[in-house]
Amino acid sequence: MNAKWKILTLSLMAAMMLAACNTADKDGSDAADSPDAGETATGDGAAGTADEETDGSSEEDSGSADGQEADGSEERGPDRELTYEKDGSQKSGKAALTDSDAQDYSIYVLDGFELTSEEPGKDSLYYTEDDANFMRIEVFDEDGADYAKTVSGMEEMLAGQGSDPEDAAGNYGLAGDPSIDELVVKQAKTDEGLTTGAVFAASGKIVRLTVFEGPEGGLADAFLSMGATVGPKK
Repeated sequence: MNAKWKILTLSLMAAMMLAACNTADKDGSDAADSPDAGETATGDGAAGTADEETDGSSEEDSGSADGQEADGSEERGPDRELTYEKDGSQKSGKAALTDSDAQDYSIYVLDGFELTSEEPGKDSLYYTEDDANFMRIEVFDEDGADYAKTVSGMEEMLAGQGSDPEDAAGNYGLAGDPSIDELVVKQAKTDEGLTTGAVFAASGKIVRLTVFEGPEGGLADAFLSMGATVGPKK
């Protein structure tokens, strides 16, 4: 009887030991298959950093593009709204980008005006309702022209019109145009009306404008506002 209990006891102990071994092996296998908690946290942190860097890069790219648009010069589209003063009132109108046939430039021309090329190096912009009102346009490469001589030539021409030319830069809107430099505007009264001359630098060119107005006048600011848009051909 004692021998039977002894055998039974030994059998139970062996079964318990075998079960314990199987449990330990399973726990070890699970631990090996499962990623370490610290490694998981590190991986999540790295992913978060990568996302932040990507977002930051996108914001920088967007900011750079916006900055380029803000710093870039105004695009010369097919038309533009121009403002000018006439008879003491502020006016505005749609102007179409027009290439000169004879010179290397384009200009925005308001409705009611027409650009023509009459002789080499000189264009005329006419008021279609009364061609006694027009503006002569001469455009020179900045590298090949003498700015001071261009100004003196304009002043001599005005002096030959009648009265001594007077400074008139403050009378017209192009004085505040940021796209032009070294602006000189002079004006002389004539028997026919008023003659206004302007010289400035813009887009690598020296531009000379001469506005001839009849007795009615009142169009000089419109002409000069168009003249201030002289730039590269489209």
